Amino acid sequence: MTGDADAAVAPARAAEAAMWERGGREWGWLEDATAVRLGDLLLGVDVDRVTRHPGFQISADGNPLPIMAQLRAVAANAGWTDEGLVEWQLSPTTYLGGSRPVDLLATGPDRVVDVAEQDLGIQW
Repeated sequence: MTGDADAAVAPARAAEAAMWERGGREWGWLEDATAVRLGDLLLGVDVDRVTRHPGFQISADGNPLPIMAQLRAVAANAGWTDEGLVEWQLSPTTYLGGSRPVDLLATGPDRVVDVAEQDLGIQW
């Protein structure tokens, strides 16, 4: 039975690995020193059993984008993990006309927070 369960989740694991690989190519992963310096201000995801911090959450001056604290609060209130929030940011959503939240972090942060409050709070 375990082999069947492993085979059933294998496509999902492969899709997740591909998403992290694309994200790493697109924004890079923050250096360990930056991650240590900023600590809990950053979202972290487990990639190959190592916690990585996506580079999209940092501004040009090396500090976290102000929107990140707001998104973390919305996600925590809705019971979402860091990984879930990062996955949400990397995924196109109809709430944003098919755009990804990550693409609007700098140019439309208020809109992204509004959408996060709507989208992350949905109970299925």
